Amino acid sequence: NLSCPIQSICYSMNIARFLMINVIDQLFEHYNQNHSTNFNNWLS
Repeated sequence: NLSCPIQSICYSMNIARFLMINVIDQLFEHYNQNHSTNFNNWLS
């Protein structure tokens, strides 16, 4: 049966994409927080 391996590949790809989106989201949030605090410190 060929649908089984294909299904598991799609499943793991979806999980990997989900994890990558989460990691990238957190990195951007962290960077934006640092960036904005530095910017605010520079302004004051």
